[in-house]
Amino acid sequence: MKKVIVIGGGLSGLSSAVSLLKNGFQVELLESSPKLGGRTYSLKHPKFDNMIDNGQHILLGCYYATLDYLNTIGSEQFLSKQKFLKIPFVNKGGKVSYLNSESDNYPLNLSKAIFKFDALSMRDRIKVIDFFLDLFFVDENDHKNQTVEQFLIEKKQNSQIISHLWDILVIGALNTTIDKADAAIFIRILKTIFFEGNDASSIYMASTNLNDLFINNAVDYLNNHHGIISLNETVKELVFENEKITKIITDKREILEYDFVITSIPPYAFQKITNNKIIPNLDEVFSYSPILNVHIKLKDNIFSEPFYTLLESDIHWIFNKGKHITLVTSSAEKYMGMDYNNIIGQFCSELKNYFPIFDVSMILDFLVIKEKRATFIPTKKTEKFRKNFINNYGNLFIAGDWVNTGLPSTIESAILSGQMAVNSIGSI
Repeated sequence: MKKVIVIGGGLSGLSSAVSLLKNGFQVELLESSPKLGGRTYSLKHPKFDNMIDNGQHILLGCYYATLDYLNTIGSEQFLSKQKFLKIPFVNKGGKVSYLNSESDNYPLNLSKAIFKFDALSMRDRIKVIDFFLDLFFVDENDHKNQTVEQFLIEKKQNSQIISHLWDILVIGALNTTIDKADAAIFIRILKTIFFEGNDASSIYMASTNLNDLFINNAVDYLNNHHGIISLNETVKELVFENEKITKIITDKREILEYDFVITSIPPYAFQKITNNKIIPNLDEVFSYSPILNVHIKLKDNIFSEPFYTLLESDIHWIFNKGKHITLVTSSAEKYMGMDYNNIIGQFCSELKNYFPIFDVSMILDFLVIKEKRATFIPTKKTEKFRKNFINNYGNLFIAGDWVNTGLPSTIESAILSGQMAVNSIGSI
């Protein structure tokens, strides 16, 4: 039985380890921190009665690799699926406009959802429907030198449509603004979500925290299948001879016995342990975008929907967790240097603008979590690099949301990358 060392215990590393065991390999997973999950984790905080997620995520039916991973480790029980696509968009003053397909009569249900989306004028709704009809015939390769903003303007999407629909979809999916995001990956994502049937656009919500959903059952799976998990062990260097890794040096030992190595770490960490030799100047390719999460414990929960998106607001999403709400801001650069009290003050004023019934007296406590390098920004330069990316160098295979998965920096990309690395090993 061949042995694989997996470096990094984030979702791509866990996905790699689970897939390897599923395919009959021996596995040891090395993680430098005392916990698994990477940027996806939950914590118990004394301010809150329930577990707090460091970030909140919506899963879609087109997250095929993620759903397969959750099914393998036995976490699918924690997911609930919307019967039909339904997203509440909240305007200032409290009016809620629903993007609601209402039926499974695909694809007419999506056209109907847009036609009834009263956050836009009737003329603009028709422009959006025309956009989707045209999108079916669009080749992403014809737009690889464009930003999303340039592409939308070319497709006659005006400022009102952009601010009331595309801005929130782009920043939610790509964690950056339309003037920075690559048009080709945006086109690919839209086609995947909206042109692969009802299930692809279905939204899944978790009934539990991120640890229970993604991590704890994966640990059980590894333990039950004789995988080894080594926490608090940092890889210092990968030693290469004749284009092959011959030694893994950690802060505790030297590892010599293995057949393959999978790295599932961010680009900056990969550069460090490979001494910038495998992929030179990788740090010049990727730039990063932060996500801000504000958790608010409420005396009385006034929110009825499981989640909302706010139009023309710095609060992009509100997730209703029952005992608390989570406010999410993507591409949150301007908040990274702001102190927590100023953030909560600004966000409470914003909540009042969109939910007039809301009052600061309802707040029992709050917690602010800043994830400064939450995702990479899918720029034209980044996507050009990823398109030509090779994930195999001798006995080294590379996973991580930044490799060539065809997806932005998402949970699906991370988990898919692990499965791709294992498939590459299996093909040898």
